[in-house]
Amino acid sequence: MKSTTVFSSAVLLAACCAAGVTQAAAITQLSGPGDFVAGTIIVEDFESGTAGSPPADTAQFTFEATAEVASASTWTSNVTSSGTRGLRELIANEPMVILFTTPVLEVGATFGNDDFNLSFDAMLKVYDAANNSLGSVQVAANSNDYADQFIGLRSDVPISSAAFTYERPAAEQLSVFIDDLRVGLVPEPSAAALACIAAAGLCFPARRRAG
Repeated sequence: MKSTTVFSSAVLLAACCAAGVTQAAAITQLSGPGDFVAGTIIVEDFESGTAGSPPADTAQFTFEATAEVASASTWTSNVTSSGTRGLRELIANEPMVILFTTPVLEVGATFGNDDFNLSFDAMLKVYDAANNSLGSVQVAANSNDYADQFIGLRSDVPISSAAFTYERPAAEQLSVFIDDLRVGLVPEPSAAALACIAAAGLCFPARRRAG
């Protein structure tokens, strides 16, 4: 697992606005890993797992029992975004669901196993802590069987889980395959609190006392 840190005041303010306000999430589609701007970015590349075995849960990710570490040589014509392994959903027609131990504002991954020259969309759906849908994005599969396409999004409401899925019945029985799962965490409470205080000070000037 890899972790990198990048500062973004925009993300801090987005987290503040989302906190304490119940509203539909604003979803922004990300074109690639370079679009991530969250304060802390965590990447899971599945290279430490054994092909054919369940992925190990980490401090940030919890995987369903129906997911397994998969060899790129078997499922993606030996092409992935990094290394030789990825993650496959064992049950055809089922989404790959991933839970986040701490909330995130951004999530994305590369996907593959899109062979047979089938025309379908890969979809990424995200949910809040109460399992309410926050929104989704989709990408047309290029049907070359390589894990060479990225799908990702940013939400202004914290995300607690995500589901990667392929459009059915167009994708027939193809299993979902992802690699380099990437998330951008919600800022630390102390940093978010400071940003909220600063924003509140700008928006709500102190009242003068009468008399």
